[in-house]
Amino acid sequence: MRVTVIFDDRCIGVNGTFYFFSEQEWTFDEDYHAIQWYTNHGEIELRTTDPNIEINDFSTISHFVDKWNEKHAEAQIKAEIDRKQQEHWLKLEKLKEVETKLEIERLEARLKEIESQME
Repeated sequence: MRVTVIFDDRCIGVNGTFYFFSEQEWTFDEDYHAIQWYTNHGEIELRTTDPNIEINDFSTISHFVDKWNEKHAEAQIKAEIDRKQQEHWLKLEKLKEVETKLEIERLEARLKEIESQME
């Protein structure tokens, strides 16, 4: 698992998918520049010129991944809602087309009826 946390941007990325968080959503107290995690090790990038801090325990960053998972689940739910709404609108458009076609057919039949009465 590849994880990136960028504190100034309130951004967490997991395996190349990044989410940004509002100030209210960003509940972390750490004051680093960034955190990088590479499968089984990582580093904390400090805001100073001091060397990065090596980390080897995933639990050091697991709360960031948990936050990312929450946002990811929310994004998936929103995407599914959007997909279903789009599907619904397409069905409504098709229904309107059918209704319009039926109305035209009804009017054409009525017109023929009137024309035949006039003969």
